[in-house]
Amino acid sequence: MGVDASLYLKTSRKYSEEELKDLNFRFKEASGFGDNDFPITKQDYQRDGEDYYEVYSFSRYYGEGYERGHWPEIYMAIKWLQNNFEGATIYYGGDTYDHAEDFETPEFTEEREKELLEHWYKNGGIPYRMHSLKEVSVNCSVHEKPMSQAMWGGGKIGLVCLACGRKKITEDGGKTSKELDKNENF
Repeated sequence: MGVDASLYLKTSRKYSEEELKDLNFRFKEASGFGDNDFPITKQDYQRDGEDYYEVYSFSRYYGEGYERGHWPEIYMAIKWLQNNFEGATIYYGGDTYDHAEDFETPEFTEEREKELLEHWYKNGGIPYRMHSLKEVSVNCSVHEKPMSQAMWGGGKIGLVCLACGRKKITEDGGKTSKELDKNENF
C-alpha cells in the first residue's frame, strides 16, 4: 500500500446538489481524477459555518521524500478547484494525515505551491522510482540511464525506462537482462 493524495476544500459558499453535480461533471471531464462519478463530495461536518468537501483523487501523494504521485495531474486538479470554488481554502497532503476537519492536512498556500513546483521541476518522480535500485542497476538501451524497478517475484525483476517506457527483465540481479517488446508484459 502507498500514500494516497488527500484533497479537501472548505468554503462558506453553500452549493446546491445541482451545482455540485455540475461541478463534479466539469471536474471529472477536465481532470479524469477519481474512479467514481462524483469525486467531489460534501462532508458531514462544518466548522464556523463553512462546509468541507473531499476530493477523491485515486492518485498517490506527491511531495518531498515521497515523489510517487504524478504532480502535474494533482496540481492541475488543485488549480481547477481554486478557479471553480472561488474563495475556498484548499488542503493537500497524504492520507497519513487526519481529515481537514482536524486541520491536520496542510493548507495549499502560495509558498507550498512554489516549493512543490520547484521540487517537481528539479526532481520529477525520480527519487521515489529509483530508490529500489541500490542492488540492481540496468540501463535503458536508448537513454543509457538506470531503469526503474516495476515488478519483482519468482526470481525476476522487471524494469522500465521512465522516459521511453522500454522494458527489460533480469533474473540474475542485473548482470544480464533481456529487453521486452513494447507491448510485452513482464
